[in-house]
Amino acid sequence: MSFKKIGRWIDKQNFNTGFKIVRKYYSKKEEGLFVNPVSIRFLFLYLNRFFLIFLSLFRWDKNPYSKYINSNSVKDFLLRLLGFYTLRNAKAELQNNYQPLAFQNFSNPVVSIIISSSSQFIYTYNCLRSILENTAGIAYEIILITDDVTNQNDQFLASTSIIRIRKDQKANLTVLQNRAAEIANGEFLCFLDHRTLLNDQWLKNMLSVFDYDPETGVVCPKFIYSYGLLKAAGNGINVHGEEVNYGRYDDAEQFDYNYIKETGFGSSACLLVKKTTFNQAGKFSSGYDVRFYIDADFCYTVKTNLNKKIYYQPLTHIVHFEGLVSGLPKYQKGSQTTLSKQHFIQKWNTILMPSPKSIKEKKDQKSILIIDATLPKPDQDSGSKRLFELIKLFQSLNLQVYFLAHQGLRVEPYYSNLVNIGIRVIYARYPKEKLVKKIPDLLPSIDLTWISRPDINQIYGPTIQAIKLIPWIYDTVDLHFIRLQRAFELSDMDPVKIEEKIKPIRALELRLANLASHTITVTDVEKQILIKNKIKNVSVIPNVHAKLITDKDNPGFEERKDLVFIGSYAHEPNIDAAVWLAKEIMPLVWNTNPEIKLLLLGSKPTPEVLALTSDRIDVPGFIHDVEPYFINSRVFVAPLRYGAGMKGKIGQSLEYGLPIVSTKIGIEGMPLIDGQNVLVGETAIEFAAKIIELYESPELWHKIQRNSILALEEYTPENVATKLKDLLKELTLN
Repeated sequence: MSFKKIGRWIDKQNFNTGFKIVRKYYSKKEEGLFVNPVSIRFLFLYLNRFFLIFLSLFRWDKNPYSKYINSNSVKDFLLRLLGFYTLRNAKAELQNNYQPLAFQNFSNPVVSIIISSSSQFIYTYNCLRSILENTAGIAYEIILITDDVTNQNDQFLASTSIIRIRKDQKANLTVLQNRAAEIANGEFLCFLDHRTLLNDQWLKNMLSVFDYDPETGVVCPKFIYSYGLLKAAGNGINVHGEEVNYGRYDDAEQFDYNYIKETGFGSSACLLVKKTTFNQAGKFSSGYDVRFYIDADFCYTVKTNLNKKIYYQPLTHIVHFEGLVSGLPKYQKGSQTTLSKQHFIQKWNTILMPSPKSIKEKKDQKSILIIDATLPKPDQDSGSKRLFELIKLFQSLNLQVYFLAHQGLRVEPYYSNLVNIGIRVIYARYPKEKLVKKIPDLLPSIDLTWISRPDINQIYGPTIQAIKLIPWIYDTVDLHFIRLQRAFELSDMDPVKIEEKIKPIRALELRLANLASHTITVTDVEKQILIKNKIKNVSVIPNVHAKLITDKDNPGFEERKDLVFIGSYAHEPNIDAAVWLAKEIMPLVWNTNPEIKLLLLGSKPTPEVLALTSDRIDVPGFIHDVEPYFINSRVFVAPLRYGAGMKGKIGQSLEYGLPIVSTKIGIEGMPLIDGQNVLVGETAIEFAAKIIELYESPELWHKIQRNSILALEEYTPENVATKLKDLLKELTLN
C-alpha cells in the first residue's frame, strides 16, 4: 500500500469515527436522554480515534487537521481529541454584544421576510443580524411578529425599517402570519423562525429555484443543528400522521442531501413562496394546533390544488435551534392534537406515504454522468464554457445530469452555479477522498457516461465499464498528441524526438477511442484524423455560441479603439500567442500607428505574461465580465501558433460581433474564410499588416463584422442540441 493510500485511509477513518461519535452523542441528547460522553458505549470509538491520532503523528504528508493542534482553546483541543471536531462547521455562535442594526429601506422589496419571534431577544437579534450580513444584492423588507419588547431592546430595533406586528391574546400565530402576509409588499414571502442563523446567499439561492423550475410553488432549505448534524433535508408526513425529517442526525454534507429535489413539505421555520401562490392556496390554516400540520397542509394544498412543486434547496443551510418553532410546540398532547391528526389524515390520506425516510424519486428520465478534472469555470476557459453549455443542453433533452469533478473540490461560485440549475454534483467529503470509489454506488442511477480528456477517461472509463455496461462517451476536448506535435514542431525539435515524445500520448488517446462506445471531437479536422487512425463511431460536438449583442447595442467602428486578446494562461498556446504578439507583432503595428493599445485578458497570467505590461499593453488578470472590453475594442487578435480543437476565443469574438485577425491554427475547424469573415496572417509581418488593414478601414471592418456573425449559425444552442439528440438516438437513449 502506498503512502498516499495510507494517508487517505487515515483521513477517511478519522472522518467516519468523528461523525459516529457526534451522532451517537447528540441524537440521544436531542431525544431528551441523558448521555455521558465518557461512558463505556463510547469506549470503542474513542480507542479507534486515539489509534488514528497515533498514526497521524507519523504522517509524512501535511496533516489536514494540524490547524487544531495549536488551538488556544482547551475546550476546542479536547473536542478535537475526542473526535467532536468533525462537524464543528455550523458557525452557530450567538452574539450578545448588541449593536444597532441598520437595514436599508427598499421602496420596492422583492421579498418580505416575516419573522415569528418571542421574548428571547438574543435569538431575534442574532436572526436579524444574520439577515443583515447574508442577504446582499436582494431588495427585502422585514415584518417582525413580536411580543412587547423592553426599552433596552428597542434601541437596537427602533431605528431600523422593520415593520412590527404585536402579538395579542385574541390572535394565534397563524392568524398573525396571515395578517403579515396581507400587508407585505414583496413579490415573495419568506416565513422565518427567529431561532435561525442563515448562511451567505441564503435568500438568493432559494429564489434561484423559481428560475430553475417555473412550476415551483414552495422552497425550503436544509436545516442543521447547531453542532452540525442534519436536522431536515425536507419533510414528510407518514400514514400515521407523524412528521418525518429526512436525513435527521445524518451527515449534512452527504451527497443525497446536496442537490435540489422535490420534497413533501417545508417547515415555516424557513419557507419561501410567492405571495400570489400563498393567497391562492388559502394562506395558513387555523384548523390545526400543531405547527407541522399547518405547514404540511399548506404545502399539500399548493401541490394538489395549484399543481405546483415543493422543492428542497441544499445551498441554503440554516442553523435551527431546537425548541419552540414559530411560537408553537412541535408536539402537544391532548384531545386537540388528536383531533388535528385525525383531521389531517382524513384530508390527505391519499397522498401520505407509508413510512418515508426519504422521498423516493421517480425515475422518469434518463441520466448522464459527466466527469472532468475540475468543475467547469465558464468565465475562465473555453473548455469549461463548452462543457457548461453542453450540460444545459443535456438538461433541455430531458436528461438528469450528474457531474463528478475528479479534483473533488466544491469551488465557488462554480459549485453553486451547477446546483442551482439542478445538477447533482459529486464531491469529496474528506481530504483527498478518491472519487473513483464512489462510482459503484452511483452507477445504478446512471444510463450514460460522458468523460472529458484522456487522463480522466483512463481513470474512470474502464472502471465504469467493468461494473455496468452503459454507453461510455470519450470527449477528447482536443487531440492532445496533435497539440503537442505542433508545439514541438514550432520549437524546431528533431522529428525523431518529436515522434518519441508524442507516441505514448497518441497511443493512449487512440486506445481510449477504441475502448469507448463513442468518441467526440470538437472539429471535423480532428474527426478525420481519428478516422484515418481506424477509429469508428466518431462525432463532432463543437463549442456552443450564440449572438450576445444586438445591432442597437453594438458600438460602431468610430466608437471603438484598441486590440484585445483573451485566453487562460494555464494553457501554454495562449502564453506563446501573447508573447509573440507583444514582442514581435505589436512593434510592427506601432511603427504605423503608435496610438493602438493592446489588452491581454484572461485568467492565471504567468510571470512571463505579466512581464509584458507596459504603457501600451495592459494585463489585468481575470475579469468576470468581459463584455465591455469586447464591445469597445475595434479588433480581436488571435495569434495562435499551435494548438488543437476549436478555439473558444474565436467563437466568443463572433458572439460579440468583433472582427478578428487570426492565424490558420486559430480558426481551424470553423467556417471562416480569409477576407470574407476573418483576416488571416501567418508571420509577424503578415499579422501586423492585417491588423493595420482591419483597424484603419471602416468598409473592411463592417464587411468582416457582418459576415462573421453569420458564421455563428452552426454553433447555436439549437443546432448543437440537434447534434446531441442524434447522438443519443444512436446510443438508444432517446
